[in-house]
Amino acid sequence: MSRFDKDKKDVKSINIEQVVSYLNHTFAKTSEEVFGYLRPKAIKGTSLYNYQVDHCYLIDEIQRGPIYMLPKVIGYANDNIAAMKAEGNQQESA
Repeated sequence: MSRFDKDKKDVKSINIEQVVSYLNHTFAKTSEEVFGYLRPKAIKGTSLYNYQVDHCYLIDEIQRGPIYMLPKVIGYANDNIAAMKAEGNQQESA
């Protein structure tokens, strides 16, 4: 079995519903930590909105996009969550 066949098999074994559920839960938890209820509305109207829009497009791509792109798009979704968390850490230190 070649490396290509192994990668192809791994992509097909991804449970999309479970991945989407995990990403949505992690996004919601992180957004509340970073942009919680005590933050000014100006932040919620800009940064949080941008992260939410990006997250929605990525989830749509995971659910409806080509199967071979799953690992890459899941990585982008995780990067989006990490960027949001990094922005929160940066705001706390300022």
